[in-house]
Amino acid sequence: YHLVDEFQDANVPQIELVELLGRTPDRPDNVMVVGDDDQSIYRFRGASYAAFAEFDRRFSVPPVHDPHAPPSGPPTRRRLEENHRSSGHVLAAANRLIARNAMRFEPDKRLLTRSADGDPVTVVVSAGPADEAVAIVDRIRELVGAVGDAAPARPWSDVAILYRKHRHREAIVARLRDEDIPYTVVGGLSLFETPEIRDLEQTLRAIAD
Repeated sequence: YHLVDEFQDANVPQIELVELLGRTPDRPDNVMVVGDDDQSIYRFRGASYAAFAEFDRRFSVPPVHDPHAPPSGPPTRRRLEENHRSSGHVLAAANRLIARNAMRFEPDKRLLTRSADGDPVTVVVSAGPADEAVAIVDRIRELVGAVGDAAPARPWSDVAILYRKHRHREAIVARLRDEDIPYTVVGGLSLFETPEIRDLEQTLRAIAD
């Protein structure tokens, strides 16, 4: 059985690899892929929502090792539209933004939640990383209630900053340090620094050499 997660980030060579692993003469097509067709962010390296269409195409026809077998038809599809993580306002904003995409695999898909609406979404436009860091730290001071030398009304540990990549934290950490705000950076190793990936990379280098 093969399960592929984050399938929206798959490119054609990776889909071919899934087909080679999942369609062999000695086992049935037990392959499942999971992903969000509206969330493909690695288009620069060949990924797009078309990965789902390509998966449908490949697994609807007989496998390469048995081209005369009866076609199996399109793979079963199940949409997961209920979101258990975000509030109503966040999903409403996301749905409005995604609806403007020029090309979508399933244009009628909308995420929904049973959670409360929560706080309204605020959009902050910044001139650059340093400007963004100033806006973030100013907002933290507002939330914590620390003004001047007055003691904070709530603990600093009530606030967390999420960032996409490690390099995005540099300006924020510098600003926190300048403002004398206590902080802790939490995060594991980069994917390419984990022992398993390093071993795999060295093995591939040895094969290539």
